[in-house]
Amino acid sequence: MEELEKIGIKFATDRENFFDTVCIKVEASGFTSSDYLLAQFHKYGINIRKVDNDHVSVSFDEISSLYNLDELIEIFYSLKKNKTMGSTETQIGFDHYSDRIYEQIPKELRRKTKFMQQNQFKMKFSETNMMRYIQRLADKDLSLTNSMIPLGSCTMKLNSAICMIPVTWDGFANLHPYVPIDQA
Repeated sequence: MEELEKIGIKFATDRENFFDTVCIKVEASGFTSSDYLLAQFHKYGINIRKVDNDHVSVSFDEISSLYNLDELIEIFYSLKKNKTMGSTETQIGFDHYSDRIYEQIPKELRRKTKFMQQNQFKMKFSETNMMRYIQRLADKDLSLTNSMIPLGSCTMKLNSAICMIPVTWDGFANLHPYVPIDQA
């Protein structure tokens, strides 16, 4: 956030309390509209979310990288530079971020107790033994393979595995929930 604040980007998101989405004030940052920003980012193949006419948001997930962050900052930087000084090309560069130390999880939120200490996590499984262990766990559950499902469960369906394959396709599986419909 501080890199964008240096070039005049204003945030609606509370700097201390946000999770994975950052909201930007469009007009206060010097841009004409959120539609203008969406169009500019679409040119680079990047989706940002239009919250309303004066706000856009950018969301990150566990596969976001420093490269993605660098791209976003560079696009904002070039948009601001083009507005104020003409169309001078300037690249910030990935090297600018590579040695940086980013904020850690606050100490009060860090885990203080041990976890995953059950025997199952300490055992050395071969792949075959792991599959047998998982099968034993599955056998403890009630399913259509070993019992009748009681009355009242008519809404339950047994989908074959082939019906679930499309869920793994990139167009479905890797989309962020706020991806605009025109970019899905």
